[in-house]
Amino acid sequence: MHCAKNPFKKTFEKHSMYKGKAHVIAQNQAGHDALPEWEHSPMGKKKTCNCWKGHERVPGTKACAKGSCRKIKRKR
Repeated sequence: MHCAKNPFKKTFEKHSMYKGKAHVIAQNQAGHDALPEWEHSPMGKKKTCNCWKGHERVPGTKACAKGSCRKIKRKR
């Protein structure tokens, strides 16, 4: 079984695996298979990037982008 990162490669290439802030190098297929809950990207699974309590999304901005949330103005 080959790594799903590149299923067309016939040989295993060592590569980085991530879990939260932890980082390891999968040296071979056995090492890769021993890390089923680890991700190939340091971003892991897509996060929701909800705005903080008391903040709202700025229209026309991407989630997680700098300046994508603003403080909700109080009505007087």
